[in-house]
Amino acid sequence: MSDITLHPELGVNPRLTFCPGCGGAGQDLMLLGNRNYVDECRECGMKHYGGANRRRTRKKCQRCGHDCFDRRILTDQEKVPSSELCECCKKKNEVFQNELKELYEEYKPAFEAGAVFSTCEKCNSLMIVNGEAELAKHMRECHGIAPPKPFVVSVPGCPNCYAPENEEFNRGKD
Repeated sequence: MSDITLHPELGVNPRLTFCPGCGGAGQDLMLLGNRNYVDECRECGMKHYGGANRRRTRKKCQRCGHDCFDRRILTDQEKVPSSELCECCKKKNEVFQNELKELYEEYKPAFEAGAVFSTCEKCNSLMIVNGEAELAKHMRECHGIAPPKPFVVSVPGCPNCYAPENEEFNRGKD
């Protein structure tokens, strides 16, 4: 167990948690002590609860590498992310990992050439970005992940979500 610097008013500052995958109830109780704040990256919006670990990440966001944050104090009843996924998300993640392994084996030469796995946050479809594409090179550079190491990135939408036959895509086009 690590040392906790006590908060002057809240002591060990116990916090309930939520699942980082689905937002449901977490299984942990976090003791934040005096780290009663959250740093939000100005570039990508990732929240670093208890602040960005400035020694380990050299004041950079763990997701995008940006170095500017907005800090706010946690509200009294605000929950923080659990250190683990809930059981439902663990099962979904296991299925997803198996799908990724199968995809990797099928497209191994492409990944060794720098291709990137891309998953859609809306429809959960899996896509592959060609390693020669500027997008793949940029994503790998930003995250410091060089080929042949596999790389997975989540995107907010994909061609499947925005296809012409998609109802949401066509809404208001008459």
